[in-house]
Amino acid sequence: MQQEVTFAAIAGFEGLDETLVPGTNPKRTRSLDNVECRDGRVKGVLGTAKYRGITAASGTTPILGLMQYQWSDLTTSVLRVTPTAVHKLNTGTDVWDDVTGTALTGATTDLPTQSDMHKGVLVFTDDGQDRPRKYTNTGNTTVLSGTPPFCKALVSYLDYLILFNFSTDGTTFNPRQARYSNDYDNDWSLCEGNELTFNETAGEVNCAKRVGRVVVVGKSDNVNQLRWIGYPTRFFQEPLQFDQGILAPRSMATVANAGVIFLATDLQLYMCDGQVVKPLPPRVQRKLQSTMDIAQAKWAVGTGFPDSNLYHLLYPTSTSDTANRGRITFNFQTGEFYHRTYAGHQFTDIMEFRLSNITSNLLIASASDDRVYQLDAADDDDDGTPISRYYDTDWQYFDGSMTGARLIFRRRRDVRVKISVASDFSDRWIYPKWFDLRGDNATKEDTEVFYRLPEPLPGRAFNLRVNFYHNGTTNVGELHQIHMRGTPRLAGEANVMQAA
Repeated sequence: MQQEVTFAAIAGFEGLDETLVPGTNPKRTRSLDNVECRDGRVKGVLGTAKYRGITAASGTTPILGLMQYQWSDLTTSVLRVTPTAVHKLNTGTDVWDDVTGTALTGATTDLPTQSDMHKGVLVFTDDGQDRPRKYTNTGNTTVLSGTPPFCKALVSYLDYLILFNFSTDGTTFNPRQARYSNDYDNDWSLCEGNELTFNETAGEVNCAKRVGRVVVVGKSDNVNQLRWIGYPTRFFQEPLQFDQGILAPRSMATVANAGVIFLATDLQLYMCDGQVVKPLPPRVQRKLQSTMDIAQAKWAVGTGFPDSNLYHLLYPTSTSDTANRGRITFNFQTGEFYHRTYAGHQFTDIMEFRLSNITSNLLIASASDDRVYQLDAADDDDDGTPISRYYDTDWQYFDGSMTGARLIFRRRRDVRVKISVASDFSDRWIYPKWFDLRGDNATKEDTEVFYRLPEPLPGRAFNLRVNFYHNGTTNVGELHQIHMRGTPRLAGEANVMQAA
């Protein structure tokens, strides 16, 4: 009798890589969805739920953006913006209170709202439809005093509030210019020569984020660095060595102290530390470019998540999408990367925040059904829509017959897995078997699963699929290792290929 051997020992999972050549790196795969690869493990994703259980849809639609007001003690208020209104979440009553004041004059086609905290005040712009407004966490929003210009992007930098792509009348915009003030709520003419011109290239300014001591200024055809150098010149600016522009302004998000990440006009994601612009790994770009709808890509939105060193991008996947249903998550420290698809929801904006300095960071998104949802919530499905969670090992080469596999999981109640196999590049998954991960020994952290085939499966390439099923609201499936086993073909033995 031939002795079984382990022909593929897989651990230290690195996630999705659609550029992978089969058999070259067992830690990566070209096929997964709705699982996250982090810390070398594969975990089934958490679900989606209406934030704080609020079922009522916004009375004014659609929700164009999410904002947060953060006070000095780090308590946070959550706000949402529609074309005509601003609503603040009342955490006492779980109702969205109207704090608009004078109605906004936006349109449903406006890009998501851009906002920033400046000198303890939340300042925002609705794609240049209204003059910039402020919110002080009491009363209603009001237009900044001192007659600020209309603008399409803004940033708080040192003592200054800078308004980019501005207009004095709300009709004719100066796409390559910015105006700034260090007395933002009183006078916009105090600083002598208080205008900046970004005319090194023809494109318009559409976003800006502060990174350390500099500001990364995004244009439709370039990226600039803006930095304070002192009186009398005040600011110095120069274009960075980058021959693309920002395609989706709200995709630009700060990722801790590492810089910003954004979606560029060549449909790739880039990271900029304020000095140098570098593309994210090819495996990230390949997935994005193979699934993103180019015509609607400008609506993509992103955010950083400091608790886990993650950048999340929500993006449109089809011309039939009304908003964003695809999601890419990239760990900017480790390079781990994964993808998920929302079958039942589409989102217009995404934001991370925490309600206070003693609460965890949360990830929320505004949806096309005019509600706000918590992403990665303690739920087994996406607000009633089942989640298809799976991980494929991709093709592992072995000249012989596969007999089974030994898999190590984290012991979890209310979690099941289904394991099946395919051979020799067939798309048929056969010999499915179900396993419960509750384990037999309550003192052990891990549990072993022995997947045995009813008969040896001959071939030269084998692919194992693991489907995760969460039957509870908190426990998630967590895969640590896979050991695929088989019997090698003997010398002189005929090579029997598995029929497709």
